[in-house]
Amino acid sequence: MTTLTQGYQITWEKLGDDYKLPDYSGDNINQPALAAATERAIIAEQEATEAKKKAAQAKRKAEQLAERLRQLGVNPDELDKLL
Repeated sequence: MTTLTQGYQITWEKLGDDYKLPDYSGDNINQPALAAATERAIIAEQEATEAKKKAAQAKRKAEQLAERLRQLGVNPDELDKLL
């Protein structure tokens, strides 16, 4: 199978050395809203990561407590019956 492609030649006139590019920075009025939304997303991700860390720490502590109760001869799954 043979594929043929045509070559394209694109040309343009060189701008003068004194040509000033227009400043369109004021045209993007959505930038502050986009930046704020991005910041909120980053903060939410950081908060979720911190919550996961705290949940993992709480789980480790609960597992340690359950193990200590077993060593004392108490079944942690039956604590509600003891209380």
